[in-house]
Amino acid sequence: MKHADHAMYEAKLSGRNRYVFYHHTQQSSEWEKRRVQQFRSLIQSGEMFYSYPPQMDLNTNEVVSIIMKPRWHTESALGETETLQKLADLGFHVTVANFAMESGAIGLLRSAPVFAVRLPENVMSHVPEQPRDCQLVSGLVSLLGSMDTRVYLDGVHTERQLRFAQTLDLEGASGYWFGSHATLPEIESQLLLQPV
Repeated sequence: MKHADHAMYEAKLSGRNRYVFYHHTQQSSEWEKRRVQQFRSLIQSGEMFYSYPPQMDLNTNEVVSIIMKPRWHTESALGETETLQKLADLGFHVTVANFAMESGAIGLLRSAPVFAVRLPENVMSHVPEQPRDCQLVSGLVSLLGSMDTRVYLDGVHTERQLRFAQTLDLEGASGYWFGSHATLPEIESQLLLQPV
């Protein structure tokens, strides 16, 4: 099955209405280079760009990573299962942003290789003041965790939201409490100041 996937991906890269037979050289470094080139072309063509919010460990309150969020200039591109599959084929862990707000979010969990989801900041807008909102966020985190899907939470803007988020089984969180999106030079200077 794995070999069939490689051949199918090669056929897609070669254009429509084609077929390709698997050959062991498709797993060679040349084939890998071609996959990387396809990804680079998305960036160079301007179809995709990045923003860089910090990702925080909720237990230590330290920056543990920087999220390199690919952003698409066409709204529909990221929502397509085929695009997600292409990124997964390139070796990226696919994370669906704004998970709770996407109309096809549940379908993506069934049909696309989703590694993690990001719950959007608007699900946190009334947390912890509104009990129903707290139940909604807790339930989403629990459901996704039961599917072995990692969960990140955006929208932690206050200390009370931080305390609530720390009660959940999250991979991490981001929000103004930790700092805003930054440029690469700003990120480098932030990380240099953080103790090792």
